[in-house]
Amino acid sequence: MFVKNIILSIRIMLRSKLFSFLNIVGLAFGLACTILLYLWITDELNYDTYNKNVDRIFIVQHWQHYGDYDFQCWVSPAPMAQAFKEKYPEVEQTARLGWGYDGLVSHNDKKLIQEVRTGDPGLLDILTCPFIYGSKEDFANGLKNIIISQKVSEQYFGDENPVGKTLLLDDQYAYTIKGVFENIPQNVTYRFELLIPFENLKDFGQSLDSWGSNFCTTFALLKTGVEYKTFEAKVVTFLDEMKENPEGKKNEVILNPLKRIHLYEIEGGGRIEMVRIFGLIAIFILIIACFNYTNLATARAENRAKEIAVRKVMSVSRGRLIRQFLGESFIFTFLALNFSLIIVRLLLPTFNDMAGKELVMDYSNITILLSLVAIWIFTSLSAGIYPAFVLSSFKVISTLKGAKRNGNKGGLFRKILVVIQFSLSIGLIICSLVVSKQLEFLKNKHLGFDKNNMIYIPIQGKMMDRYNMIKQDLLNNPNIENLTRTSYSNPFSVGSNGGGWEWEGKDPNVSPLVSYLVADEDFIKTFKIKLLDGRYFSSEFTSDTSNTEDQTIYNVVINKEFADIIGNEGITEKVLRRGGENKYPVIGVVDDFLHLPADQKNKPLAIYFYEGSYRYIFIRISGNEVSSTLKFIESVFAEYNPGFVFDYGFLDEGYETLYKDEERIGKIMRSFTIFAILISCLGLFGLAAFSAQKKTKEIGIRKALGAPVKNIILMLSKEMTKWVLISNIIAWPLAYFLMNKLLNNYPYHYEMTIWIFILAGGMAFLLSVLTVIYQALIASIKNPVDSLRYE
Repeated sequence: MFVKNIILSIRIMLRSKLFSFLNIVGLAFGLACTILLYLWITDELNYDTYNKNVDRIFIVQHWQHYGDYDFQCWVSPAPMAQAFKEKYPEVEQTARLGWGYDGLVSHNDKKLIQEVRTGDPGLLDILTCPFIYGSKEDFANGLKNIIISQKVSEQYFGDENPVGKTLLLDDQYAYTIKGVFENIPQNVTYRFELLIPFENLKDFGQSLDSWGSNFCTTFALLKTGVEYKTFEAKVVTFLDEMKENPEGKKNEVILNPLKRIHLYEIEGGGRIEMVRIFGLIAIFILIIACFNYTNLATARAENRAKEIAVRKVMSVSRGRLIRQFLGESFIFTFLALNFSLIIVRLLLPTFNDMAGKELVMDYSNITILLSLVAIWIFTSLSAGIYPAFVLSSFKVISTLKGAKRNGNKGGLFRKILVVIQFSLSIGLIICSLVVSKQLEFLKNKHLGFDKNNMIYIPIQGKMMDRYNMIKQDLLNNPNIENLTRTSYSNPFSVGSNGGGWEWEGKDPNVSPLVSYLVADEDFIKTFKIKLLDGRYFSSEFTSDTSNTEDQTIYNVVINKEFADIIGNEGITEKVLRRGGENKYPVIGVVDDFLHLPADQKNKPLAIYFYEGSYRYIFIRISGNEVSSTLKFIESVFAEYNPGFVFDYGFLDEGYETLYKDEERIGKIMRSFTIFAILISCLGLFGLAAFSAQKKTKEIGIRKALGAPVKNIILMLSKEMTKWVLISNIIAWPLAYFLMNKLLNNYPYHYEMTIWIFILAGGMAFLLSVLTVIYQALIASIKNPVDSLRYE
């Protein structure tokens, strides 16, 4: 019986080639989109599961409460890890991971810029890091040891075992390789390629004994069976107990589970909203594809009415007929699923490039296989159950007499499905357009400085000692306008901040958290930042630099937002206080400029002129001779800083990378929106073809009576047009609600206008009308004699 049903289903497919093709293609593309999005969602949900102890790993963080402002601090003081482990028996292991440093790493003649990170050996007990060569015990035996990834090992040593060999950092510090570990997967939050012991930060001037400096990530591995919420309540006051609190703030220690950081925390990515949105898109596309099948199957019901009546006369029960039609649905979907897997294989490389991932379709993975089976069963039932009941409900006598089945009920159902399909498609178009507009808004937001024609260079080797000579030689080139030094690689990612600021006349209820940036005297001139009041730093004033005799007085320049909090009247006569005896006279006010990514609200800012904290040089290039100017800059640095790779980046490109995730998400949304529209149009194409087929005789008579082609096109398209217009009415408020909720997550966002909705509705309307018109044209140009003979 099973084989007979398969043979019968194949015959039915061959008998109606167009409808079979539309059904299979629509389902195949719908399933392919669903599978690709399933792979993306699964990868996101499995972030950090590479770490075997992920359920017991926590990042020790703390909230800092400044009056009415709360700040979640992701980094901790260096002494915290050891003290935390010693105080609480619930903790099995703690470890610190320091900031990354882009340095010149060399072995013999092989010199590459690499990110080197610092970490405690205990980190290897917490995070999963399988060794290929060497061991974590060897790494822990000395300060000048280093472990590297398999990828880095191959870059320098090929396939040979490098343990015992030496890598040189910045031509100054020699490190002995003690191990090679497997490459860490892409879907891991805390990754590293080269790791040296944490204590080496002393070589870079970092104090490791201060409780007042937050700069490292502290990991805690809890013992098995410890309930972290109960333990978190126990440790909440740990920091306030361990250190003095000169800033008057309250610290509240929290334990952040590693497994939720990527999805739920902004600093880790905050991707849960995108997971939910892409999950909805996958469901919407699958629904659209299923509705296509349902619509076309019920529309063709009349063509199979006599077949069903004869089978009922032959004593075939309704239940058996339902099973037969559901079986056809399963066969159609099975064929579509196989075609969809071919589509997935073809599209996966492009999708990976778009998403910035390394997804694979692993058929040996039992979870993927079970998921495919579940998708097949769900799709088959969703698409086939209604047509099965409709087809099996035909009355035998009226059907054999040739009476037409009352189509009002079925016709209304098909119209509802078309409305839902196009409502979903229009909604996706609106969402895609809004996401694109928001990304465009963020990229083009007024920054308060000129990011164009600027390059930045990490400070390495002797650059600081020879900066004045480098500066003089560079400015001799007419294509170089100016250069400056700062503590960050771009001015829109200033991460350092602090509270406890005081000034005369300060409202006790005001406790601002102030970002701070270290920059030299050429900063605002090079970046073209506007000075609003007072003056900027100058080497002519010895009190501006950190090299003053009184090490408790530091002149500062603040931004307008900070000045507004303090009070603008007599601002350059104000003296700020912070940290005991330290005084900070305000010498100038600059206009607000973006010093945090545009998806975060800007904070008050203080700028220091502090000689010892520069990490990057910025150079503004003028004219169009960028290539030759870069070569000149490279030659100057080669002269004064020999042996180092000339590493640089363009500031405008650096700004673009801040929104690479939004860019990727926008591309994915646009791509799948296009697929959703095409699938909807396939279904509409089939329904239009069926409608034209049903009205063959009417069209023939109208043609014979002299009706023009445009009247026939209008007759066939006006009903479809009406339902697409209704879809717009439904989609617009729903899309507005969802997008308004999404945009409100951004402190600076695009304001939606009616034109977005009109454009989305117009696009859907145009595509649907063109789809129907094509079928109407084919029907209208037929010879009326042939049309009447058909009937």
